[in-house]
Amino acid sequence: MEPYIFQALVNRLREKSLLCNSKRTTVEEQLAMFMYTLAHNASNRDVQERFQHSAETVSRYFSKVLKAVNRLAREYIEPPSTLTSPVIQNTRKFFPYFKKQEANVITECYGWEGSASDARILQRSIEQGFEVPRGKYYLVDAGYANTPNFIAPYRGVRYHLQEQGRAQTRPSNYKELFNLRHASLQNHVERIIGILKMRFPILKVATFHQIESQTDIVVAACMLHNFIRIHNGTDAVEDFDNEAEETIVPNGDESYGEDVETMNFERTAGARKRDEIAMQMWNDYCSYRRA
Repeated sequence: MEPYIFQALVNRLREKSLLCNSKRTTVEEQLAMFMYTLAHNASNRDVQERFQHSAETVSRYFSKVLKAVNRLAREYIEPPSTLTSPVIQNTRKFFPYFKKQEANVITECYGWEGSASDARILQRSIEQGFEVPRGKYYLVDAGYANTPNFIAPYRGVRYHLQEQGRAQTRPSNYKELFNLRHASLQNHVERIIGILKMRFPILKVATFHQIESQTDIVVAACMLHNFIRIHNGTDAVEDFDNEAEETIVPNGDESYGEDVETMNFERTAGARKRDEIAMQMWNDYCSYRRA
């Protein structure tokens, strides 16, 4: 974060009366400790040594700044829209097939692979109030069941995207075409998540902070990223490109562990919906190729 952006954020927090100087720390230092923690996934001890404050002081101001930054989130994070994303709307290979797609579900955003199955995490979120907007669905990776609300890739159909492009090979059936475009759209979202994780490495691995704070940390990172963008911040992180040679379309249902019964019950309906989308996509693709 450039110094002028840092100062703009300090001013904004002061203007909104979300933070103020204390006897021993200014708003600038409070925010600096917070940003240092996010940028380095620093422990309380790391911050103590860097800023020469006690463990209690570091902990207290991290909580205060986290709460303050989250109070600003509504101003700088746009809520989910029911409108079709311009990425989909303006791309022939995505529209109109994914016109009801809300967003990709990327489970690795917080970097805790192996702690629980993707499907169980999703089920827990649904139980706590997560909802798919009416008429929408999410594109998901192979860790999930394919259901009407969460569309996964087809089983056993793989692609190395860059190798496929260099060889100038084309999909040979509707499943290959669907999986290829599914992965291509997923890469758009993964790139955004990748940029966010590069800017704030605290999102890459399990943190030192209490579970109650961890959701707020993700929101704070998103808010700060948008604040930097709005103020024309420059950073090499913007050059991130995650479409490496090993990027693949994973096997779909094959990798799902069938460990959430409510999702298992919906797989037939999900398969029917996915086939409808894939067949429409394939028929249009074949017509275009013949033209």
